[in-house]
Amino acid sequence: MRQALICAVAAALLGVTAAAVVPGTSVAGEATVVYDGISVTISAPDSAEPGTDFSVEVAGSITGSGFGISAFSLYEDAAWYYNEKHLVRVESGSLIDEEGFLWSSSYADTYVLNATAGTYRYTFGFGDRSFGHTWYDVAVEIDVVVADAGPALCGAWRPLLAGTGRAGRTIPLKFTARTCDTDEFYRDEAVLVEVRSSGGDFIESMVFTGNPHTGVDVNGGAELYHANWDTGRSPAGDTYSVSVFFSTGDTLTRSISLR
Repeated sequence: MRQALICAVAAALLGVTAAAVVPGTSVAGEATVVYDGISVTISAPDSAEPGTDFSVEVAGSITGSGFGISAFSLYEDAAWYYNEKHLVRVESGSLIDEEGFLWSSSYADTYVLNATAGTYRYTFGFGDRSFGHTWYDVAVEIDVVVADAGPALCGAWRPLLAGTGRAGRTIPLKFTARTCDTDEFYRDEAVLVEVRSSGGDFIESMVFTGNPHTGVDVNGGAELYHANWDTGRSPAGDTYSVSVFFSTGDTLTRSISLR
C-alpha cells in the first residue's frame, strides 16, 4: 500500500522520547513524555488517506497520587502553553474529548478519526487533580499527514537484467515504472536504489541526481530509469539484492550473483 509519511513529535519541558518513523512502512508513530510522576503517551498509524478512518491512541497515568483524581483533554491543531503552575492552557483548536475530574489515576482510550488532506497535530494533555496536591499537567503531541496515495506502479527491469555479473565491473541498472491502470510512464525523482549482500549488509544506495554515474537518471524520452552499480566494493562469490523503492511505496527487486 502506498503510504504517506507520518511524523511523531513529542512536546514537553522534560523527558521526551519519540519513535522514529520511516515512510512506506507500517510502523506506528508514538510519542511519550514523563514528568514529575505523570506519564503520557500518544500514538497513531504511520499513514492516513483522505476520507479513511485512522486511530489515535492515548494513555496517561499518575504514580504516587493520593486520591487518584485526574483530568485529560485531546485536541486537534491546538495552540497551547504551560502556565506558571505547569497547567495546560489551550488558546485555540478543535476539542475532541475532555474530562475535568476523572476519578482515576489513569486513562486510556482509542479515538477513530477521519480527515481530509492536510497535516494535523493531536495534543493529549493529562494531569493530577488530587485534593491537597498541587495540580499540574503534562502534554504530548503527534503529527499526522493525511495525503492521497500515489498510483499503483508496475515496474520492470529493461532490458531484462541478467542474474549474474563480474565483480569489479560496472553493472548498468535500467528499469521502468508505469501506472498499472493507464500504462503511462511514471517519473519519480524521489526514487531510491539500494544494494545489499545476501546477508542483508548495506552495500550502496543511489538517489536521483540526473546522472547515472553519480546516482539515478530518468530518461523521459526512452521511459527508462538508469543507475550504474560499481561492483568494485562488492566481493565475488555472493548474491546481491538490488531493490528499487518508489515514493508511492511500490518496489522492484532483483538478485544478481557476482563471479
